[in-house]
This record gives sequence, structure tokens and C-alpha cells, in this order.
Amino acid sequence: MGSLVCQIAKNIYGCTVIGSCGGAEKGALIRDKFGCDYSIDYRTLSTAEELQAKLKEVAPDGIDMYFENVGGFHFEAAFSSLRDHGRIAICGLINSYNEKEIPAFPVKLGAMIYSAQRIEGFVSSPYLQGKKGTFHRDMATWVKEGLINVEETFYDGIEQWPLAFQSLFRGSAANKGKVVVRV
Repeated sequence: MGSLVCQIAKNIYGCTVIGSCGGAEKGALIRDKFGCDYSIDYRTLSTAEELQAKLKEVAPDGIDMYFENVGGFHFEAAFSSLRDHGRIAICGLINSYNEKEIPAFPVKLGAMIYSAQRIEGFVSSPYLQGKKGTFHRDMATWVKEGLINVEETFYDGIEQWPLAFQSLFRGSAANKGKVVVRV
């Protein structure tokens, strides 16, 4: 999902894009293939403050938008770096999926009033079903025009689905783009 978000932001809307990924190889991939202007290797960081400092290096005035699909200190750093009128779209919290309870995130509600910031959750199904927008038509056009590059890691055979599913949570260098089980 993140690779598509980066490409849509960069190639369709002309945004400056900062991507976060694990490792130098994936950093090169998101810059070279997916068009990110900057990549931050989250594996070299362990706190929200460290990630916020990295964000400040590449976006000294803060960020306007953040696509949340990870959670944890990523959200904290992004929220702390959000500019006035900034927006956060929450689609996932992969780092908490195995937790019994989703951890609380520090959100300064009072500050959001005066900064006019917005946080909104969403699921993709209304877009995929055509109830909101024209995702399928738009995406097909963007792929044909070369605006969106698709990267997939294939696992062959239904018996490979446990390994494919586990790979989603490891963030390994062998797992790039969408994970697909071919049956």
C-alpha cells in the first residue's frame, strides 16, 4: 500500500514524498522505482524523537500529509511534525496487529483546534467497489501511462500462504511490494 501511496502522491499530485522503509536496499527501491524524494531507514531508529529529527532534516518546515499504515513511533513523529492544516489518513497500524490492545497515541487535541489539523481513518473497500471515486479506472490508466510501477513478491501454491502472510510482518528485504500467493 505504501508504495502506491508514494507514487500517487508524487506522480499524480506532485508532492514531495518522504518514504520510510527498512534497509538500504528498500530505500533505493522506494527512491529509484517509486519516486520518493527521500527515504528514511526506520531500522536505524528506535524512538519518535529520532524519527522526528530525520524528518526535520528533509522537511525543516514540517509535513503536510501523512499516510498512516504502521503506527507506533511513526505516528508520533509524523503527528509532531505536522504543519498547520496538515492531514493524517489512517489505513492501518501494522505494528500493533499482534497486540491484545491497540496502544494509545499521544494526540494534542487542543493544539489541533488552532492548527486546523485533521486525522481521518479509512478503509479501501468503498474505493475498490466504486462507491467512492473511480479507483480501478484511474489506477489502470496510471499503470498504462507508466505513472505507477507495480512491484510484487510471489509465493507459488496455496500451501505457501502461511509463509507469505508471515512475510508481511517481517519486513524482510526479500519481500518487496505486494505479496501475492499464486494458486
